[in-house]
Amino acid sequence: QLKQARQDAAESAGQAARVPELEAQLKQARQAAAESAARAARVPELEAQLKQARQAVAESAARATRVPELEAQLKQARQAAAESAGQAARVPELETRLEQARREAAAAAAAVDGARIEALEKQLKQAGESAAALAARTAQIPALEGRLRDVWDKAQATVAALQAELGRAQARIEELSRPGAGPAAGQPLPDTTRTADFSGAAGGIPPLEPALEASWTKILEFMRGILETSYAHLRKLSAMSLSDAQRARLKLAAGTLAQGKDTIAALNSFLDEAAAPAVPGGLENALTAALAKWEPALRKRGIGIVRRFEAPPPRALFQAEGMQLVLYQLLRNAHESMPGGGSLTVRLWKDAATGAACLALGDTGCGFKREALDALPEAFVSGKPGHLGLGLALASRILGRWGASLEAANNEGAGATVTLRFAAGPPDAPLPSDGPSV
Repeated sequence: QLKQARQDAAESAGQAARVPELEAQLKQARQAAAESAARAARVPELEAQLKQARQAVAESAARATRVPELEAQLKQARQAAAESAGQAARVPELETRLEQARREAAAAAAAVDGARIEALEKQLKQAGESAAALAARTAQIPALEGRLRDVWDKAQATVAALQAELGRAQARIEELSRPGAGPAAGQPLPDTTRTADFSGAAGGIPPLEPALEASWTKILEFMRGILETSYAHLRKLSAMSLSDAQRARLKLAAGTLAQGKDTIAALNSFLDEAAAPAVPGGLENALTAALAKWEPALRKRGIGIVRRFEAPPPRALFQAEGMQLVLYQLLRNAHESMPGGGSLTVRLWKDAATGAACLALGDTGCGFKREALDALPEAFVSGKPGHLGLGLALASRILGRWGASLEAANNEGAGATVTLRFAAGPPDAPLPSDGPSV
């Protein structure tokens, strides 16, 4: 027991010796527990801070993606600022120009009455000149009546010739309308200088379709109606099933009717004295338009065109529709005079001595017959078989209404030249942008 007691006492003494160590460990454990409790109490706060940090990182990433866009907006803002600065620098200049414009407007307003008076005086002067011209034309009425009687007598002969031509055309139509009609085998088709195609004017000379005043003579209207009715019959025939030979005959008949229609239109213009007055215009525009219509037919016949237009182009007094008729007749003469090809030279210049506008058409064809030149400008005189002799006479008559003239002569080598001289247009008149309508 004593031994046991001693052992127990020794163990108790040993355990008692460890008390300070255990107390120190207990104190440390208590401190660690206190620190752990304190840290555990900060977990929600730390979690909130972590969430805020993550949100801040996400916002920073979103802002980083907008950097290029913001840089572009900053560049535009800088450019706008620079432009605003440049416009602001112009403000004094604009204010000065605005003040100058106000002064000019005030001066123009002050001069309105004077300008109106000057315009009225100019109109009054023009009215006086128109009255004088009207009186001069009225004085010419007796002479014109005498000339008209002479022309009417010749027109009756022309109408008789046209009626005969219509009879031949109607006979051709009746021949084509019979089954099996056509030329005999091996028989050549007759030659012609005008072939009319029902789908257009391909291959033929351009048609004469000017805008003319209504004719005062009922006979011309009656003849025109007959021609148009015959042409309508030909159109119906062209829609039928025809052989090549029959269709060729049909084209020849159409060409003959077209020539008759052109002749009546020319005669109508020859008799018409109530044409529109001449006005200032550009000759180059009218000439270019006429050449454009004739160029396919001329090129097809092997006729080259040489243009020699003086710059600046001269202005003249003429009337658009009448000018179309004049150029048509002259270009048609040139076309017919060179069946085997040749050259057509068109010149346009201003006479330095007189100031007149001049236009010349020279060809390398067969030239004019002496009787035609001697009779010019008399109508119905021609050295060409089957022609009325109305071309140059019609052109000369129309030009005379504008105070212009026509000269025709044969060239020394070959061909002929027709020269037109026009009264010059007012130098202060503005040149139209598109010229007269042709």
